[in-house]
Amino acid sequence: ARNLRRLFKDRAEALVRLERCFILSPSSVSLLMRQDEYFDFDVAIVDEASQLEPAAILPVIMRCRSIVIVGDEWQMPPMRDFRASPDAEAMLGDGEIMGAADSALSLALGSEAFSVKELVCHYRSKTESLIAFSRRRFYPYMRTFPAAVPMVRGELGFTDIYVPDGVCEKGVNDAEARAIVGCLRRHFEKYYDAKTGKLSRSFGVVAFGEPQTAYIRALVAADKELSDKMERALANFGDVPEKLMFFKTIRTVQGQETEHLFLSLTYGRRANGSLWQQFGTLNRGNLGECVFNVAVTRAMYSVTVVHSVKGHELTESSVAYIGEYLRMAEKFAAGERGGFAGSDPGPGFFRSVGGYIRSLGISEDRIVYDYGVTDGSVRVPVAVLSPDKSRAVLGVWCERDVAGSGYDYYDCEMRYYESLAQRGWTLHRISAHDWTDNAEAERRALAEAVMSACGITR
Repeated sequence: ARNLRRLFKDRAEALVRLERCFILSPSSVSLLMRQDEYFDFDVAIVDEASQLEPAAILPVIMRCRSIVIVGDEWQMPPMRDFRASPDAEAMLGDGEIMGAADSALSLALGSEAFSVKELVCHYRSKTESLIAFSRRRFYPYMRTFPAAVPMVRGELGFTDIYVPDGVCEKGVNDAEARAIVGCLRRHFEKYYDAKTGKLSRSFGVVAFGEPQTAYIRALVAADKELSDKMERALANFGDVPEKLMFFKTIRTVQGQETEHLFLSLTYGRRANGSLWQQFGTLNRGNLGECVFNVAVTRAMYSVTVVHSVKGHELTESSVAYIGEYLRMAEKFAAGERGGFAGSDPGPGFFRSVGGYIRSLGISEDRIVYDYGVTDGSVRVPVAVLSPDKSRAVLGVWCERDVAGSGYDYYDCEMRYYESLAQRGWTLHRISAHDWTDNAEAERRALAEAVMSACGITR
C-alpha cells in the first residue's frame, strides 16, 4: 500500500496520461489521489450510491467537473449498528438492531442540482414471477420481460417449501436449515458433473440472521459428500467463489447475483407455539422493506422459499409485506399464472394477424394478444400458446405505434426483441407496412413460422 501511494504521488502526471479511467472505491480516492495532483477529471461515476454516506463521496466530488450518481432508493442504505451484542439478530424485537443514515443517493434525489433519469428495464430475472413482488411494491414504472416458458418446476420460477414443524430459537430454525441442505443436495444432483467436478449452475443461500446462516453452513460441513462436492466445484471454477456459491444474511447479500436462490425465512414459531411477529430490522418500515427487497431479488432463474409460517399468519402491519411475498410465492409455485393474459387489441393490425393465425387451425383460446405477466411487462403483441397453454410456442412481434405509449422505437424494435429471445422466445417479426403491401409473402412466412412452432406438418 505504501509503494502504491508513492507511485500515485511521484508519477501523478504520467498515470493520468496512461490511464484515462480509474476504478476505485471512494476511500481509495482519498488515500491515493492528492487533490493538488488529481483534480480535473471530466466525470466521476459513483455506483451503489444508496449504500454510501454523503461524506464518503466528497473526495470524489472535489476531483471532477461533473458527477453521475447511480443507485436504487429501495436498496440498502448506509447501516449503523446500535447494539454491541454479537447475538443481536437473535434477540428479536428487543430495541433497535440497526439504523439507516442518509445516503449520497437520497441527498442527490432531494436536491434540485441533479437531473434524474430512471433505468426502467429489469434484465436479471429470466421469468417475471421472480420480480413481480418488488415490481408491484417498489418499482411501479419498471418494465420486465415475460418468459416463453413461465415456470419449470424446480428450475425456473418459484418453489415453495412449507415446514410446519419449524421452530425458531435464538435465531436458529433447525427444520428450515435442514430443508435448505436438502435443497442443496438436489441442486448438486441436477447440476454437478462428477467427472469434471464442475457445477453448471450457481446458487446462493440467504437466511434471516447470522445464527441461521452459520447453522446452515455447519450442517453443510457435516455432510461430507455435499461438502466434498462443493470444495471440488470451487476448485474447478476459476473465478471469484461467490459467483458460484454463497451463504449470506439478508444484511450482507447486496451486490450478489446467482442463478438459483434458496431463502430461509428463519423466523416462525417459538417452542411454545406462539408466533414471532418481531423480525428485528424487517419491522422497521422502509428500512426493513429495503433489506427484504435486496434479499429476494438476487436470483436469475429460481427462488426456493423455505418457511415455517404462512403468509396469512403475519398479521402485524410492519411485516405484512413479508406475508404478501409468501402468498405470491405460493401462488406462482402452484403454477397459477396470476392473470398473465393480455388485452383485446380491437380492430387493426394485431387483430388481423391473430385472425390469420386462427385461419391456420389454431384455436382462439391459444392466441393471446399483448402477452405478459405483470402490469409492467414488455408485451408480446401476439402469442401462440401450446395446446396445454403452459407456454408460448411463438411470439409474433408486430410493429407498434410507439407514439404516446412511453416506448422508445429503438428499444421496442431492437433491445426488447433481443431480451425476449434470450428468455426462450421463438419470435417472428412483422411490420405493418409489409403486412398490407406485401400481404401474400408475409402471410406465407407467418404460416410457416406458426406450423414450425406448433409442430404441424402439411
